[in-house]
Amino acid sequence: MLAGRRSLWSGLPCLAVVLLLACAPSAQPARSTAPAAPVAPATPPQQAAPAAVQPRETATLRLDWVVNGKLAPFYVAKEKGYYAEEGIDADVLEGGGSGKTVAVVGSGADTFGFADAGAIIRLVGEDVPVQIVADILQKNPMGIFYLESAGIHAPKNLEGKTLSVVPSGSVSPILPAFLTLNGVDVAKVNVLSVDAGAAPAALVQGKMDALGGELVDLITAQGFEPDQRFGSLMFADYGINLLSHGIIANLKTIQEKPDLVRRFVRASLRGWAYAAEQPDEAAEIVYRQFPKTNKDLLLAVLKGNLGLLHSKRTEGKPLGWVDDADMDDSLHLLSQYGGLAVVKPTSTYYTNAFLPNP
Repeated sequence: MLAGRRSLWSGLPCLAVVLLLACAPSAQPARSTAPAAPVAPATPPQQAAPAAVQPRETATLRLDWVVNGKLAPFYVAKEKGYYAEEGIDADVLEGGGSGKTVAVVGSGADTFGFADAGAIIRLVGEDVPVQIVADILQKNPMGIFYLESAGIHAPKNLEGKTLSVVPSGSVSPILPAFLTLNGVDVAKVNVLSVDAGAAPAALVQGKMDALGGELVDLITAQGFEPDQRFGSLMFADYGINLLSHGIIANLKTIQEKPDLVRRFVRASLRGWAYAAEQPDEAAEIVYRQFPKTNKDLLLAVLKGNLGLLHSKRTEGKPLGWVDDADMDDSLHLLSQYGGLAVVKPTSTYYTNAFLPNP
């Protein structure tokens, strides 16, 4: 709810002048030597007690990655006071991969999270108690980022190459589906685990041939720009178009504090709407808080992700709205190619109850 402006009224003190008039009789009065009785001061008007200030609810948002342009809208929501206007004292925290984010929200250590749908689906299947309350990115930005010198031009070229992934990242559970669907012999791909913070630099230094991730996001984390040495294989171009990043909450929070969830989602969506209208300012807001980042890359990544907000089925729906068929497609891909062993009813993974009506 938007906070309205309050008018400031200033009161002017009232000075009451009391004139005491004594009417003398016609006879000459005798002078009194007794002191005059003191006049009691006027009792000031009683002022109303100030209205009690409602305490803000505290909430944390654990992001999926270190700060980058994709995450700018959440910093916008905090900077612009959207969370505060909803009565929420929100703390936006960097993350180390979608899997870790889902786990900490599931444990209750963080109130909300922003994570990839693939990781969310897999961990919900393992009974981690979270649910998507707004799926923001509905076209998947994941893929394989590689050095041109590695001679990779198609998925099949990954055979015999060293491909690194962050174990807790969003690419890890999707990679088998991508490789299998595109006829890649998984046994011939040397898949290594790599730390999120060290991944981009390791690729640039030639310690690996390719890196699974969200492409420009990975570069942004390290602060260097892509050039002709790099190329990419986007999963969405090779038959893997999964729902992507959304806001999650613990089931206990959803059940016990639905109004908090509704207000948090509303404030977050305002941040995304503002960033879409003013991307330059959104990038500037992040840059002021993280001056070691590259402002041009922040802006480029933000603009790229703003093109991923709707699937074909959700055009015209509120931002964050999930279509049953999109979720079913994601479940099918993961179960058929990604080793997803447990598939629960579609409604288990998400709810549209906290979004504006379409």
